[in-house]
Amino acid sequence: MDSLIIRKLLPEIRILEEHLNKYIFADERKLYPYSNAYVQYFERGNSLLQELKERDGAIFKNIKAIPSPMPVKMNEYDSDEYLEKDTFRPLLENVERCLTLINANLPIKSPRQTESNSGSALYAFISYHNSDKLIAGQFKEAFELLGIDAFLAHEDITVSVEWAQKILAEIAKANLFVCILTERYQKSDWCMQESGIAAFVGNMTVMPFSLDGTIPQGFIAKYQAVKPGDTILKNDIIPGLIMHDFNMGIAMAINTIKESGSFRRAEMNFELVLPHLGELSDTHAKTLLLVCRENAQVHHASLCANKYIPQILEKHGHLLEKADYSFLSDIVDQYKT
Repeated sequence: MDSLIIRKLLPEIRILEEHLNKYIFADERKLYPYSNAYVQYFERGNSLLQELKERDGAIFKNIKAIPSPMPVKMNEYDSDEYLEKDTFRPLLENVERCLTLINANLPIKSPRQTESNSGSALYAFISYHNSDKLIAGQFKEAFELLGIDAFLAHEDITVSVEWAQKILAEIAKANLFVCILTERYQKSDWCMQESGIAAFVGNMTVMPFSLDGTIPQGFIAKYQAVKPGDTILKNDIIPGLIMHDFNMGIAMAINTIKESGSFRRAEMNFELVLPHLGELSDTHAKTLLLVCRENAQVHHASLCANKYIPQILEKHGHLLEKADYSFLSDIVDQYKT
C-alpha cells in the first residue's frame, strides 16, 4: 500500500475514528432518532478502519498522536439540549464526508472472498424491480461488508451485452439469490422469471425480502419472506447465510457480535444466534463465550447478561479457562434480577 497516500489521509481518518468512538459511548436513548444512520455509518466506518489497519498496521500505531481539527465540539453528548437542536446531524454528515474522501483516494476493497465450507466462493444475485434499485444497492453493500460479491443488473450489465443471456449466466454462477419483493416485482415478467429460474438451480439458497408485505409467489412460494430494516445491514442477510452454510453463517454472526459497539447493538446482534443455540458446536460456543468475555458492550448489555450468556455458559462453560468462566459467572450474578 502507498504509505504516502495513507499519511495524506490521516487527518480525515483521525476525524472518522474520533466520531465512531464517540458514537460507541453515547447514550443510545438519545441517539434513537439517528439510530439507522448511526448503525450504517458505524459499520461502514469500522469496516474501513479495520481494512486500513490490516494493510498498514505500522502507520496506525501512531494514529492517535496525530492532531486533527474537529469541526464541532465532541464533549456535549450528555446534553439533551445538544441533540434536541439537531447539532448531532453534522457529525453524521462529517463521517459520510470522511468515508467518501477516503474511499475516493484509497482502494479498500479486500481481495479476499468469502468461501463456504464446500470451498466455493459465495456469490449473490440480487433480483429487484428497477424502481427499488437504491434498496438493491444497499443489499449489495451489506454483502460486500461480509466479503461476498453480489450482482446487480443496473450496475453490472453494460448495454453491449445481451441482457437475457447475461442474466442467465449470472444466476447460474450464484449460490445466493436475493429477491426484493414488492407488488411491482410480481407484476414484472422478467423479475418473476429470474426467481423462477433461481428456484431450480442446484445449491441455491433463495432469500426473499418483502418491502410491502408481498408474499412470494410462483416457484418461490414455498419460501418465507422477511421484512428488512429501513437501512439494509449485515444482520438482514446473515440468517440466509446460516441457512446456506451453517458453520460459515454462525461464524459470521459471532464475528458481528464481536464487533458490537453499543449495548443495544450487542443485543440485536445476539439475536442472530439465538435460534441456533442448541446447534452450536463446541468450537462456536467457546468462541462466542470468549467474544462475550472480551467485549464489554456485550457482557454488560442487559439482555445478554440476564438471558443470553447464562444459557450458553450453563451448557458450554466447561470449555473455558477457569479465569474466563469466573469472569462471565460474576457478570451474570451481577445482573441477576
